Amino acid sequence: MTGYLLSENSNGFGNLEPWEWKILEAIGQVIDFWGFKRNHGKIWGLLFLRNTPMKATEIQQALGLSKGAVSMILRELEGWDVIRRVRIPSSNQWCFVAETNIPQMVKKVMEERESTLVSRVLEDINSGKKEALTHNVDKEVIHRIEKLEKLANTIARLLQICLQNPFWEEEDFEETLLPLLETFVTQILSRLGGKGPSPKKPK
Repeated sequence: MTGYLLSENSNGFGNLEPWEWKILEAIGQVIDFWGFKRNHGKIWGLLFLRNTPMKATEIQQALGLSKGAVSMILRELEGWDVIRRVRIPSSNQWCFVAETNIPQMVKKVMEERESTLVSRVLEDINSGKKEALTHNVDKEVIHRIEKLEKLANTIARLLQICLQNPFWEEEDFEETLLPLLETFVTQILSRLGGKGPSPKKPK
């Protein structure tokens, strides 16, 4: 099984406790795999774990990051609505807190990034198919393009169904998410000619 690599600094970094460091490393690895910067995950994770408003300078000290890096990442995280800024009575400076509704966070990213990507893929495949037809490309090649087109359409439809599902509003959303994902995988594999698990109906 392939895992992620921890930093060689077993004492952590910044002024984090060792257990905090390990958890933030894990979050950072997942976020990095999802296409964001590792420090995006670490800053959100820090605010999520500490569960208290933190100033940018406090985040810098905790994670050992530069002022510029923290400032840039905070702006980007605000843009994704995964953190928000607040003022506390004892300070005139802005502080930051983490959004804790994880399902809604995932949904927003899927709406703004994955949906856009799938739409672009469909447009490019359709455009390429039209050009191929005008150049009298072999029918077998056209057939293969159409298989890709069907697959992309399936992904687009399932993504739309997924985003419209009310489980995003539920705390126990995994009870409905997992059956939906099983259906998703089964249909994708069927498009590719493989066999997937028998889908379960959402409760």
